[in-house]
Amino acid sequence: MQTFHPTVSPSPVPPVLIYTLGRFDLLINGAFLQFEGRGPRKPLELLSALVAFGERGASVGAVTDLLWPEADGFDGYRALVTTLHRLRRVLVHRNAIHFGAGRLHLEPTVCAVDVWTFEHALSAARTHGQLGAALALYRGPFLSDDASPWAIGMRARLEQDIARATRKLWLPARRFDDAPRQSVGLRTAAR
Repeated sequence: MQTFHPTVSPSPVPPVLIYTLGRFDLLINGAFLQFEGRGPRKPLELLSALVAFGERGASVGAVTDLLWPEADGFDGYRALVTTLHRLRRVLVHRNAIHFGAGRLHLEPTVCAVDVWTFEHALSAARTHGQLGAALALYRGPFLSDDASPWAIGMRARLEQDIARATRKLWLPARRFDDAPRQSVGLRTAAR
């Protein structure tokens, strides 16, 4: 199984790798996390929501409204704190999730997320080769089996980003005589 690296710098790979494209897997300290039975549902929902919110994370209010819409302010906050504690135990590294100043986010020095790596590569693509390399990181839809609103929204956003990047780089090339050759090369690089 191919692992991804969040940057091209010589920094070490973070201890928590989160795979969300085409599957949902956690690689913690080099070992895939496996649960007996269905696993801790709410902590994993919190993790998937934090991934969908992006690297900047989300406000406590946004997360509690999303995960506990029926709970009032304090009950939602208490449920979040409990779930956050459980998620930190699952991830082994307590500092994997930053919680402060009314916001939550995954700590990039501890957690690497494949979808974020893909988004960075896609937005940085300036040539057909770079676009092909970015598309090679795409392993399938974001949390493909998840019907939660944040997963559906993230899938839609990724589709738009892919279409935008492809239009930006591929359509101008169609004006030239070698457009069919370039499009075939792009499809080959994306596999």
